[in-house]
Amino acid sequence: MSTMSLPGAAAGECPQCGGDVRLDAGDPLLICPFCRTRLYMTVSGPLKYILSRNGMGCDRPDGVVYLPYWRFRGLKYRVLEGGNVEGGFLDTTVGCHKAERFFPGLGIRPGVGRLRLAAGNAGLVSPARSADEALSLAERRIEHLKKVRPLFHRFIGENQYLLYSPYRLTKNGRGGFSLQDLWDGSTLREIPEKTGRLFSRAAKGGTVENVRFLSLVCPECSASLIASAGAVILICRRCYRAWRAEGAGFLEFRYTVLRPDSVPAGADRFLPFWQVMLTVSGLPFKNRADFRSAIISYQRPPESWKKQPVCLYIPAFKLSPRVFLRVSGNMSLACLEGQQEEARLRRDEQAEAVRLPVREAAQAVKVILAHLLKKRRKLYEMVPGSRLKIRRAELVFFPFRSRQGELVDMISGQAVPANALELGRKI
Repeated sequence: MSTMSLPGAAAGECPQCGGDVRLDAGDPLLICPFCRTRLYMTVSGPLKYILSRNGMGCDRPDGVVYLPYWRFRGLKYRVLEGGNVEGGFLDTTVGCHKAERFFPGLGIRPGVGRLRLAAGNAGLVSPARSADEALSLAERRIEHLKKVRPLFHRFIGENQYLLYSPYRLTKNGRGGFSLQDLWDGSTLREIPEKTGRLFSRAAKGGTVENVRFLSLVCPECSASLIASAGAVILICRRCYRAWRAEGAGFLEFRYTVLRPDSVPAGADRFLPFWQVMLTVSGLPFKNRADFRSAIISYQRPPESWKKQPVCLYIPAFKLSPRVFLRVSGNMSLACLEGQQEEARLRRDEQAEAVRLPVREAAQAVKVILAHLLKKRRKLYEMVPGSRLKIRRAELVFFPFRSRQGELVDMISGQAVPANALELGRKI
């Protein structure tokens, strides 16, 4: 299993006081250390960053053009024959410009260079392929290096943004164009005239859509929203409503809190999960009871599960590849009986931030099914051809208590390693 570098540090400028602000690349949270402004950045496309070495390229001197690269970071899974599910980390860049065959990738540059938020910068070349197209290309490149082809693979929870690297564009004596990599200062390539003219227009002008800054204030009660790095859902400190950034503001996002019956003491921390209810075709599961019985045949599921659809509980927080599958599987099979439901967290209760969007949880569904069925060989082989339809997905917080280096769910008894949460915050 490969390892992953820490999120790239980036710099930005506070829109209130103009002070320099430290950011995590791809994270929309901005907190100014000078004026204490707390903002959430939104933009119609992905966040964009200028990549430079020792400041080179950030000031945009004449003749410099910025070429785009998609960067993806997250988890990758390969489901193989024989009940083998491989997990690892994804951290790659993919060129998305017309000179890609000359300058295809960035190598280690994102990890050692300096990034600066591209807010209102001109001269950036528009990407020639979408994020989905670039991710598909990354998949093909990764699989090309593998000896064994998988039944299927998935990238999950990827943090994606655009990196722009500076190049010097010059006309050569034959009426064409040359492109010099400003990172090493030596690599020089001739490029087609049509591509050169396209880059030349970008170098002379062009604009980037302005980043919109939303104040981290609850639209309902005007209290502060809890600022957690990488959070996609924000919770109010006073009324405990949850909010999701959408366009020019925040939209309320409803969630549920589960509490155990007859337990007087409170939880140390609430962990968020996506409750994903499925309609399954191609596998012999008519309901939630069938699903559990196929995996745990020696224990009868609750009678009420015969009337419920197949259901998975997927962490809405980030974990390492192996722990993510284990926690998803254990929580999905646990008998969750004897609990109360409430609409919101209570005052002073601590909750882990929601860092995994529901669309990424949906990407994990087939991998989790394969993981749970890997000891049921016939069912495992049916997973790739199965058809899954998500009927409903809801955000649910479970109560956990700290115990000997673990967080233990007070309802199901399932455990999550405490240090796994810390690692997950860095993915």
